[in-house]
Amino acid sequence: MALGLSYCCDCGMKYKVYTPKRNLLGGIITPVVDWREVDAREEADGEIEEVQRL
Repeated sequence: MALGLSYCCDCGMKYKVYTPKRNLLGGIITPVVDWREVDAREEADGEIEEVQRL
């Protein structure tokens, strides 16, 4: 599942932002997992659009 981070602005508006896993996890587990491939698969499967739609 693609990652969506919730953000509440000081003005009271709520936002949900898609964040590629390679940006969050790339420096931690890079030798074991190819995060670009994971992100590409999630995009191809439509998971990113689903997160952005929420």
